Amino acid sequence: MARHKSPYLARCEFCEQGLLRFMQCDRCRAVAGVCDECELVWSDVRAVCSDPKLKSSSAFPRCPACGATDGIAIRLNRTQIIRAGLQDCIRGESE
Repeated sequence: MARHKSPYLARCEFCEQGLLRFMQCDRCRAVAGVCDECELVWSDVRAVCSDPKLKSSSAFPRCPACGATDGIAIRLNRTQIIRAGLQDCIRGESE
């Protein structure tokens, strides 16, 4: 089965192993950056795009915008990121 590449916005400065993926809360539709290794969450995608050393806002699965604990579950693809106006924050793609 072919694996699809997924955009990321930064390397995780906390765990130094993961990539911050563009994720969207299924409840409030807020877009956040979530580390695919340690699962820390950054609520301000643009700020962490500019400064990847910013402190995280919360930890998965809590949405930093609405507080839902079952919400951040949608990983955005390139088209969805462009529609959200965050294409300038894409730093690369990986599996």
